[in-house]
Parts: sequence; structure tokens; C-alpha cells
Amino acid sequence: MAYSGSSSCTKESGSGVFSVLNYGAVGDGITDDSGAFLAAWTSTCGAVLYASTLFIPEGKTFLLNPLKFEGPCKSLSINIQVYGNIVAPDKAAWTGQNLQDWLVFLNLDGLIVDGSGLIDGHGSSWWDQYKGLDDFSVG
Repeated sequence: MAYSGSSSCTKESGSGVFSVLNYGAVGDGITDDSGAFLAAWTSTCGAVLYASTLFIPEGKTFLLNPLKFEGPCKSLSINIQVYGNIVAPDKAAWTGQNLQDWLVFLNLDGLIVDGSGLIDGHGSSWWDQYKGLDDFSVG
């Protein structure tokens, strides 16, 4: 399913496109939009369609704390269209969180992630923590 990338995407009724804005995401880069993303994901993953799309609109920056996007989904194909920016919280905000998992995708078949947006985990602030570790692996 293709979409033009317009940030005015609000159509959902039967369209298979689920905009995070319709679930309460603010996109100011300060407000935690995690709950809105999970609610939109629940609708996207639960849609009984050939293809469903989680839409992240352009012109906005969404702050996300660690999240799991988990399947299996009812659609045969799931598309996450990232046109806006997604950012991780500052390292100091991760107290009590698993420091190795920010955005996790589990048990998903047919997942497509595309778009012209940015996903910024602030990686450079984490690099010092893993310097010199020979056994570090992502998994």
C-alpha cells in the first residue's frame, strides 16, 4: 500500500492507514508519544486486511520511550511509513529500562519499513558504554 507522504493523513475507516496523530500523538519532540504509537500499532496489527499501514506523518518529531511492536498481525503485510522523525529520550531518562532495547519488532511477517523520515536513537551517547566489550552483540 503506497501513500503520498502528506502529513494530513487522517483517513482510517476501512482504508488500512492508521496515523499516529489519530491516536493522540503530539509530535513536538518533547511529549512522550509512546502510548499513541502503541494504540495505533494495535489497530494496524489487528486490522483484518491484506495490508495495513502505520503512518508517521512528516513535519513532526515523535519522542518514543522503549516500545515493543509485537505480532502476529492479522494483515498479511504491515507497512510502517516513517515520514516524520522518531527520537529516543536522553540517556538519563532510561532509568529502570532495558538499555539494549529501544524499538523492538517481534513475531512479524511481511513487515516493510519505509519513508523519508529519520529514526534517531541518539546512538553516540551509548557508544562509550560498549567500548572494549568483545562479546557485545545485538539480539
